[in-house]
Amino acid sequence: MVTKVSRTTAADMTPNNRPHQRRALAWPASILGTLLVVFAASPLLATVGPYDLQVDANVQKLADGSPEVRARAVEALGFLRAYRAEESLIACLADDVAEVRRQAAMALGWCGGRKAVPRLLAALGDDDWLTRQASHVALTNLTGMEFPFDAVANTRREQAQRWRQWWAAVRPNETPGEVLDLLGGSSGGVRMLASTTYRGPADVLLDGRVGPAYWQTKNVPTPQWCTLDLGRPRDVSRVVVHQYGPGFVMTEYEVSTSLDNRTFDPVRREKGVTPVELVVEFPSRKARYLRITSFGSVKATYPTTFFEIDTDALRPDEKLLSTDRFWRQERGLRALGVLGDNGASERIINVLGPVPSKVELCRAAGRAGIRSLGRLREEVGLEYLIGLLEDPFWARHAAAALGEFGDRRAVGALIRAYTRYGKDLQGLDPKDVPADDKMGFPSEDRMLE
Repeated sequence: MVTKVSRTTAADMTPNNRPHQRRALAWPASILGTLLVVFAASPLLATVGPYDLQVDANVQKLADGSPEVRARAVEALGFLRAYRAEESLIACLADDVAEVRRQAAMALGWCGGRKAVPRLLAALGDDDWLTRQASHVALTNLTGMEFPFDAVANTRREQAQRWRQWWAAVRPNETPGEVLDLLGGSSGGVRMLASTTYRGPADVLLDGRVGPAYWQTKNVPTPQWCTLDLGRPRDVSRVVVHQYGPGFVMTEYEVSTSLDNRTFDPVRREKGVTPVELVVEFPSRKARYLRITSFGSVKATYPTTFFEIDTDALRPDEKLLSTDRFWRQERGLRALGVLGDNGASERIINVLGPVPSKVELCRAAGRAGIRSLGRLREEVGLEYLIGLLEDPFWARHAAAALGEFGDRRAVGALIRAYTRYGKDLQGLDPKDVPADDKMGFPSEDRMLE
């Protein structure tokens, strides 16, 4: 039975464990692989890279007389994200063998584009129910839409017609409005900025929970601040700061607002030990940015230690870690890589912010957006991805996306990242390994991501 996997992004499904032959070759797989892809794509080289060799070999197998060989080749092209094999995979939807058709539908869910959508819609009527269900999974992954479809239900023809009606209204070379709606609007999402961070990140201030995660600054001079970006100008008249506890509260603070994140107007400044739950109310005003500044605290080593920031300017569903909100954003960001028009990269960056959130529930959306920037190949996306190579957590994902982008201008930045995140000449792991990639045993049997 084919299980619906529309909440899984292509970025999530890359194998983490890659064996290698010698310790000296244990370099970050995504960066090393990207260098091979980018160099192979360079007009300075006449040789064909290993990635292209694998894609070509599997495309040739699609004409093999063995259905098993064809099915394996189709599956491999999907895992390779062989975008240039899209038309070959579409042709496999008409294969005589149901297993090949099913694998083709699933593979197109990885690397299909606009051309694949009409053929997948037709495959909702395939004679084989597994192929019908696989086509639905692929459509949800590519378009971000979640129209229901049950491959064995008596109502499946009506359900398929709902999908087809939606696609018929989508204009060529234009991003569907429903995809933009998934992003929460083109003005960008709500996010938190901070002066510095010792514990955090600052995004936890919007996770909808007072604990256990918190944002903290340590051993830095005051003032220290956090700024809530509301995404657009809104009416605001109340802010609540949930602090860590009596031993960590502020002793002098200021609340201020701004429309441009440059000039801030104070609405309240007070001295004295503050309550753990600090409530500040003021006459309603229009603001996009809301800043809380600490000028001192009971424990001077930690100028700020906050659990949560609440304000009447936010709806409950706009809290950063609203599961539904980030699930929708993940779908929308992934769909933009498939259906996005000119300017789609700017929309993605506007949602992700200067650096995507590292909070666990936000990571899938960040990976989907980064992957889509690689597919779209717009100039602003190239600059953004190169910039992310400086961030230890996102560098591996940016490197993979740059491989899909295929621009040789990224080579210098990739080489610099290669030396930073790879093992040193003594075979020791680098210091900048993200926490979710660290191992409690020697990394003899795999590369760091």
